[in-house]
Amino acid sequence: MSESTARRERLARHYNRLIAWSAVPLSIVIAVLAAQQFFKQRETELDRLHNIATEQRVMLNAFVRIANLHVGAMRRQAEDYLATASGRHSSEWRTWLVSSQIEIAGGNLATLSLDPAQQTSFKDLTGTIMGRAELLQETGARWTELDMAFSLFPLQRSAHAVTPFFRWSYYFSGKEDFVTAFPWQDNTVNVKSANAVTMEGVLAYWFGFDVYRLATPERNADGHSYWTEAYLDTAGAGLMVSHAAPVYWQGRYVGMVGADVLLGFLTELLQAVTERWGPVWIVNETGQVLADPDHPYTAADQRVRTLADILPESLQSVPADQLLRPSGEFRRIAGQYVHAQRIKSAPWYLLHAIPSTAITARLLPRLYPALIMLAGLALTLVAIHTLLRWRFVKPALALVDYLRDEAAGRPPPAAPAVPAPWQPWFDVVTTTFRDNRDYLRTIETLNADLEHRVEERTEQLQNANRELRLEMEVRQRVQDALHAAKAEVDHANRAKSVFMANMSHELRTPLNSILGYAQILLRDAGLTAKQRAGLETVRESGEHLSALINELLDLSTLEAPDVEAFVARRTAQAAADEAASAFALDQCVLPP
Repeated sequence: MSESTARRERLARHYNRLIAWSAVPLSIVIAVLAAQQFFKQRETELDRLHNIATEQRVMLNAFVRIANLHVGAMRRQAEDYLATASGRHSSEWRTWLVSSQIEIAGGNLATLSLDPAQQTSFKDLTGTIMGRAELLQETGARWTELDMAFSLFPLQRSAHAVTPFFRWSYYFSGKEDFVTAFPWQDNTVNVKSANAVTMEGVLAYWFGFDVYRLATPERNADGHSYWTEAYLDTAGAGLMVSHAAPVYWQGRYVGMVGADVLLGFLTELLQAVTERWGPVWIVNETGQVLADPDHPYTAADQRVRTLADILPESLQSVPADQLLRPSGEFRRIAGQYVHAQRIKSAPWYLLHAIPSTAITARLLPRLYPALIMLAGLALTLVAIHTLLRWRFVKPALALVDYLRDEAAGRPPPAAPAVPAPWQPWFDVVTTTFRDNRDYLRTIETLNADLEHRVEERTEQLQNANRELRLEMEVRQRVQDALHAAKAEVDHANRAKSVFMANMSHELRTPLNSILGYAQILLRDAGLTAKQRAGLETVRESGEHLSALINELLDLSTLEAPDVEAFVARRTAQAAADEAASAFALDQCVLPP
C-alpha cells in the first residue's frame, strides 16, 4: 500500500468518525428525552396502579364492612332477644324441632333437627340445627336460647339474599350442646364430617374449631369481633374464612354468632379488576394467601397456600413483615414493584408484586416514537454521509491527487470527471500550474544570465582587490614613517617641557622683584598723581607679563592642535594689551 493511499484511507476514517460523532450529541439528547419520558411514564403508571390498588382496597373494605355489619346485626339481634325474651312468644320453629336418627357406622346417632320444616312453606326461611336431643326435655332458659337462635334465621336469610358471598351464618351455644346454621343442610353431612360415634363426639369436633374457641372468654376477654385464619369447610364447601363475635347477656357469655366466606369469592373480587400488570393477593397476618386471581382456589383444594408458595423467587428471601408493610406507593424490592395495603377492620393485606420487566414491556411501545426518531436520524446521517462523500469528499480527494501530480511535475492528460461545481477549481489549478511552469522557465533564463553577470563582476572585484592590497601596503609604509616622525616630535615636546620648566624660575624671579618694588612705591602717600599713574602702569604691565609667562608655560604642556587654538585665541588680546600698555607708559614720568 502506497503512502498516498494510506493517507487517503486515514482521511476517510477521520471523516467517517466525524460524521458518526456529529450524531452523538443529538442521539444523546434523544436518548435522554426518551429515558426521561420512560421514567415519567413509569411514575405515572405506578401512580395509576396505586389508585387501582386503592380502589381494590376500598372494595375489600366494603366487603369486610358488610361482613362486620352482618355479624354485628346477628349479635345485636341475639342480645336484644335475650333482653326481651320474657315479653316474647315462643318461636314458631319449635313446631318443627324434633329428634332425628342418623345412621353411622356401628349404629344410629340422635340429634336435634328441623327437617319437618322442609315440608312447609317455611323451608326457605329455615336453617339447620344440630345438638343434643335431650334439649327437648329442657325448660326455661334453654328454650329461650333456642328461640333466640331460631330468631336469627330471618336476618340470616335476608343477608344471604342481598350478599351472596356468605356461605354459612350460624350460632354456637356457649353450653356447647347445639349449633344452628343457615341455610339448611342435611345433618347427615354435618354429623358424618365429625367422624364420631356419639353426639358428644360430634359436638366436641364442631366446638373445637377456632371460629368458636376464639369467642370464649378465655380467648376473647374483651368480647371483640374477629376473623379466623383460612380453613377447610367440613361440610365440603371448600376453603373459607370466618367472621364471628361473642354474644353476652347480663355480663354472661351465652354463645357465638358468625358467618363464613369462601376464599373463591375473595378471588372473584380481585378478578373483577381487569387491569392487572402483575400478581395480586389477599394475605392475612400469618402469611396465608386468601385470594390469588392467577391461581384461584377450587373445591378440590385441601390446603391453604402461603406466601412461600406463591412469591416470585426474587422475593422469597425478603421477610414477610417487610413485604406487608403498608405504603402509599409502589416500592422497588429485588426487581419487583411491591405495594401492600392494610384492609380496614380485618387482619388482611392487599399485596401487589409487579415485575419491573413487566412495566418495561408495557412502557416500551410508548418509546417507539423516540426509537423511530433515532432510526430516522441514522438513515438521515447515512444519506448525508453518502451525499457529502459523492458531492464533496471524493471531488476533494481527486483535487488533492490532481494537485499532488501537478506539484510533482506529472500533469495528467486531462482533469478527472467531477461534479460541475468543482470543475472551475480544477481549471484554476491547471491554469495556475501552467503559468507557474512558464514562470519557472523565465526564471531559469534570468538565472543563467545573472550567473554570467556575476562571474564578470567577480573577476572585476578580484582585480580591484589586488589593487586595494597594493594601496594598503603603501599606506602602511606611510603610516610607519608617520609613527617615527611622531616619536621624534614627542621627544622634542618633552625637551621643550623640560626647558620651559627650567626657564620658569629665571623669568618669574626678576618680574616678581619689579612687581614687588612697584607695589611698595605705591604705598607712598607723597606721590603725585602722574607718578602714581606711572607706577600703576608698571604694576599692570608686570602683571600682564606675568600672565603671558604663565600662559607660555601652560602652552608648553599642550599638544600641537591645542597650541594652535591657544595661540589663535591669545594673539588679538596680546596685541591690544600691548598697545594700551605702551600708550600708558608714554604718559607716565617717574620722579627723579
